[in-house]
This record gives sequence, structure tokens and C-alpha cells, in this order.
Amino acid sequence: METDLQFLKNKYGWLSTPYQHQLDCFYIAKDRRSFAYFMDLGTGKSLAGLMNATYLYVENKIDAMVIVAPAGMYRSWSDVEIPKHISKDLPYKVAAWSSSAKKEEKKALKDLETGERCLRILVINIEAFVSDRALELVFDFVRKYRCLMLIDEVTTIKSPTAKRTKVAINLGKFAHYRRIASGNPMPQSPCDLYSESEFLEHNLLGFGNFYSFRNRFCVMQDMKFGSHSFKRVVGYRDMDKLKQMIRQYAFVIKKENCLDLPPKVYQVVDVKFGPEQAKAYESMTQDAFVTLGEGQVTAQMVITQLVRLHQIAAGFLKPDHLPEVPFNEPNSRLETLIELLEAAPGKCIVWSVYRFNIQQLIAAISERFGKDSVVHFYGDTTQDQRKYAREAFQDPDSPVKYMVSNPATGKFGNTFNKATTVIYYNNNYNLEDRQQSEDRAHRLGSEGAVHKPGEDPSVLYIDLCAKGTVDDKILKVLKNKKHLTDAVMVSNWRWLLAKEA
Repeated sequence: METDLQFLKNKYGWLSTPYQHQLDCFYIAKDRRSFAYFMDLGTGKSLAGLMNATYLYVENKIDAMVIVAPAGMYRSWSDVEIPKHISKDLPYKVAAWSSSAKKEEKKALKDLETGERCLRILVINIEAFVSDRALELVFDFVRKYRCLMLIDEVTTIKSPTAKRTKVAINLGKFAHYRRIASGNPMPQSPCDLYSESEFLEHNLLGFGNFYSFRNRFCVMQDMKFGSHSFKRVVGYRDMDKLKQMIRQYAFVIKKENCLDLPPKVYQVVDVKFGPEQAKAYESMTQDAFVTLGEGQVTAQMVITQLVRLHQIAAGFLKPDHLPEVPFNEPNSRLETLIELLEAAPGKCIVWSVYRFNIQQLIAAISERFGKDSVVHFYGDTTQDQRKYAREAFQDPDSPVKYMVSNPATGKFGNTFNKATTVIYYNNNYNLEDRQQSEDRAHRLGSEGAVHKPGEDPSVLYIDLCAKGTVDDKILKVLKNKKHLTDAVMVSNWRWLLAKEA
């Protein structure tokens, strides 16, 4: 079996070794024109999609791939997932769309369509589908090449009337192969499935339009508001039938059924700076180098500069003796966090270092999922609130699904083992805080996680990380099980503070 797997890896350029459930998915999906990866967060749907793409390329069935994902996550494909999973022995090029592309990004897009045959991968965010310039690029790409088109977090096209949904469905008609991926394809109602399936293939579920699909699986009630009459969904029916239909074109797996997952699964999701944030980070980096200079440098001096850079990476500025000020632009880190929570099964813990971020998170989660969905555990949380937070989060019947906490506050004396997903919005510089906060969820008795005789349950840990910044470098220090002060040497402080390309 190991010999067969190594043969597949070598032949199709798989850099990562797939788990058994990913191999099962590969054999089911590999030659299908249309297919869905409905796989829980942390079960490896990105690798499953890339395995399929490289197979189709090597077998000369495609020349290119288009990956569409939400704005907060699409860069993780080009910067993290593809380099991690596809071997350099397989010829490929990758370029990501950007509405404000830098010189090197424009060059990468231009180079994508030049040179000898290779797997050409275009990565773009779904929000760009309202841009004529972006649409022209994708339209020309899918017409020019034999493409596999994959929409990650496909619930972004769940609304049948949205422009981007219509655009995605029309673009998909030109793709030779179509794939969609989501850990939770029906976040609000079964109606979400209709547009998703239409991208894969018209009439895939056997209904000519959205309204006939809705009438089949939804219980409708006539309503009247003044002189206006309308129908409202008040319930659902025949869900077992719908699930049976889904399994005709999808690989569906829950985390608890992936019996080969390790006890701890780690994932890094890349987040990007906005223009204002990037400018502030660069300015602070230069100030730090001027301040430290070439003289005697202490660990405390370096850590002071790291904190300032880390705050900028976290999305805000902290002027001396003044309140924190967020950047006046979309917050990619916060947007990505909300997208991850939408896809995550079960309960989630979100760890964040800064009080300002924690309050942002509580407000954003409350707005998106409802005030009853989130509790908090940090310095401002009263003793009564802490008691309620512990009990409500651990109660499987409670509406509370999300816990937002500071590692320094929540790391001791708490059991949050009902969480199957743990997200680090950012990390602090304390190795003990990281290790202890991880163990709040990774304890016996976890709900919905993998259980093996004599082993701990499986928990997914996700780090949001701005690649090449101090954010990334602190994470590397922690994952090497070192204390930051041990890494801050005169010979190392430049590496820690410098922003890499």
C-alpha cells in the first residue's frame, strides 16, 4: 500500500501524503466532470482539490486551474496551500489576481500564460466578479485553456439573485471540470444548495429553477404585509431525500469519521495587509531599525519594537497615551476569521492577545451569528460572566458556539473541551500561553472529535498569520518550542523585525 501511495505521489506531483479519506475522495472524484468536496474544516479539502487537478493535468485532461475563494482566504491558496501540496517536480505556475496589483503581481499574471506547457493556476477572490477587468481576465483564461474551476467556500454563491452567483455559474459553463468545496454547504437553509449545484451542472438536482427546488424541500406560508403578499419559508421537509441526492455528486465527510487524523491538526491561514496597514508596518520597521541601530541591543528593546509591529499586524495603531485606532480600510484578518467560523463544525475557541481585538471579535461575531452565540473570557469579563461562559460553552444544548478569550486569562483552570476547532487570531510571545491554551480544548471528553482507543481526541488549530511579518516569525519561534527571549540575539533581531518579500 505504501509503495502504491508513493507511486501516486511521484506520478502526480503530490508533495503532501494524503490521509485515507483523501485518497478515497480522489478515487471517487478524479474523472468526474462535476463534483463537490463537502468536507469538514480541517479534513483537507484543499489537498483533495489539488490532488484532482494534478492528476487531470498529468493525464492530459486539463491545462489550467482557476481557484475562486473569499477575499480573506484566496491568497492562502497561492501563498500556502499550493506550495505546500504540489511538488516542484511537477511544472506549474501560479498567479493571484489583485485589484491593486503590485509590479511583481502584474508580472506573475502576465507570465502565467507564457512559456512551455505547465499547470497554470489562476487564483482570484469571488468578490472580484463584480469587476469587469477581473471578469475579462477569467473569461479569457477559461476559454483559452482546458480548465478545472474550483470554488472554495462555495456558500459565497448561495444567493441565486446575486451578480457574482450568476457570473460564477456562467463562467463555469466554459470549464472542462468543475469543483466546489465547503465544510458547511447549507449554513442558513437547504435553499443554499441550489445555486451551488447549478454551478456544477444545470439541473443537477433535478429542478429547473430555484422556486421549484424551494417548493420541494421547504414548507411555505402565505404572508401579507399591508397590500403586499409574499411566501415565507417556515420549515423544511424530506431532508433525508436531499442528503441522498447530494451524495450522488459529493464526497461528504465529518471530522469524527476521519479516523486517521492525528490528535492535533495544524493549519496556517495567510492574511493580507491593506494598503494603509502595509504602509504603517513598513514605516514602523524603518523606525525600529533606526532606534536600535548598530549599538548594544537588549532583548527588551527588541521586544518593544516587536509589540508595536505586532499591533499593526493585528489591525490597529496604539499611539502613546491614546486609545487604539483601527485602520480605515477593510480588515482582512477579521473577515477571514468570520469566514472560518461560518465553515467550522461544532464549537470554536478564538484566542486573541489584545483587548482591542477581543472587543472587535465579540462585536463582529455577535453581528454575524447573534449575541447569544458568543461568550468571552478576558480581563473585562466579570466572575459571574466567566462562570456563565464556562457552563454555556460546555453545554451542548446552549446556543453558545463561540468563545473569545485571551490566552493569558483563559489558559489555566478551564476546560473548553467541547471545542473541535481552535483559532489563534494572533499569538503573544509566551510559549507557556500557547501550550496551555491549546490544551484547554485538547482534553479527554471532547465532543464531535475523533476518538481512538487509548488516544486523545483530534482538534484543529488554525493560526491567522501575515506571511513574512513579525506575526509569522513569532509563530515560527513558538512552533519550534522556544521562548522569544531565547530567539532575540543581537545576530537575530534583524531577522525578527524585517519584513520579507
